[in-house]
Amino acid sequence: MNSWRLPGLLVLWALAGVAMADVQVKALFQGSAYVQVDGQQKLLREGQSFGGVTLLSANPDRAIVEFKGERQELTLSSRISANYRQNEAKEVTLHRNTQLKYITTVQVNGRQITALLDTGANLMAMSAGHARQLGINYQRGQKAMVSTASGRAPAYRVQLNSVAVGGIVAHHVPAVVIEGNYPEQVLLGMSYLEHVDMQEKDNILTLKARY
Repeated sequence: MNSWRLPGLLVLWALAGVAMADVQVKALFQGSAYVQVDGQQKLLREGQSFGGVTLLSANPDRAIVEFKGERQELTLSSRISANYRQNEAKEVTLHRNTQLKYITTVQVNGRQITALLDTGANLMAMSAGHARQLGINYQRGQKAMVSTASGRAPAYRVQLNSVAVGGIVAHHVPAVVIEGNYPEQVLLGMSYLEHVDMQEKDNILTLKARY
């Protein structure tokens, strides 16, 4: 079994190049859709991602997708076609609270939850209750043991389809789900934060997309 330690406090992460994006829906089903991204097609189920597109929901009439941090509604007759400059880095500004912590709203697989920025956690971490709230079937993950403030606890290593903070999106983010009530808040650990550039001044933290 593997073991991870989850201490705590702070942050980092990022985007960058010029590209053309063309996204279309070729077929719609209840809970899934055939998506074409720049000519390549893939059947996506809700929560899955392909080519920077995450399928949030689908029914026979429409699909709701997340693309470049924005939600879009697609039908069989519509498409997303856009030029975007990856060199124009996205930024998110956070303010330290009275407890000297940076807390923000995070989208995990398209669902929102509050998280504490924590560079002391090598993986993004959450309790079993958080996982259920986010619709994550964590018990399908790899079993592990982690060290917490209360001692060692059973856990499951999982992969999150997408994690976004204010439009800065990371895909296929490793995370650990811990049985019990620890941590009290989702920890936005280094498996997400390692992708971000960070600058802190006067209790204000700026996250800038690196690529």
